[in-house]
Amino acid sequence: TPSIYLSHRNLKKGNVLPMTSDIVVIPSNKNGYQLTFVLHKMENGKENWMWNKINNLSYVFIPGFGYFELDVPISDGTELSKTITGIGIGQAELGQCNCTLQINTEDDIARDDYVITKFYSEDNPNGSLLDRTLSYAPHWSIGHVDESLKNIQRTFSCDDSSVYDFFNATVSDEINCIFDFDNFSRIINVYDLEDHCEDCGCRKITDGVCDNCGSSNIASYGKKTKIYISTENIANSLEL
Repeated sequence: TPSIYLSHRNLKKGNVLPMTSDIVVIPSNKNGYQLTFVLHKMENGKENWMWNKINNLSYVFIPGFGYFELDVPISDGTELSKTITGIGIGQAELGQCNCTLQINTEDDIARDDYVITKFYSEDNPNGSLLDRTLSYAPHWSIGHVDESLKNIQRTFSCDDSSVYDFFNATVSDEINCIFDFDNFSRIINVYDLEDHCEDCGCRKITDGVCDNCGSSNIASYGKKTKIYISTENIANSLEL
């Protein structure tokens, strides 16, 4: 059973929460990290000293999973326990930062300072989709980005969309990549879901060979194993 620590928004770990049970953590890059647990008011005739310190939007830390923002039900003073839910800080914080963007559209090109915007440019934030989007959430930074993604150019337009939804739905679906929102250090990593050449970054692969340079050094997301996955061994359900 993991321990839950009350934390600060500056991501400093505080005291461990006593008298918790039924802790469930669901880690998911696509759907966000989910947390539920039960906080008990009394134990051995004594009141939990943290009972009134856990409020709506409080932060907690769970080793191995990171930081979560909590949704705490209002207490009427008579209940002896309450079920608390939480979401990872990536979804919580970036879901509250809205952005309005024109990326490589006609309106964007009409700007006097327009430069072609690629997926990620380390040297030119003004021409980087990731940097332009995170200007609406400057407390988050960019970590690892697969080389095969960096030079991709696409047209995007969003109006008052959350940064989280823009990255995790719009951009992810269009480019076929996955965003990893690091719940430990407010860092975003991005991985290519398509097979791609490790030598030149090309995503056009035929029979395990790069169409651009002829290399067979092809990278795939994840690792192939000999484990057969079915609803009878390690999966509750499968959907194709």
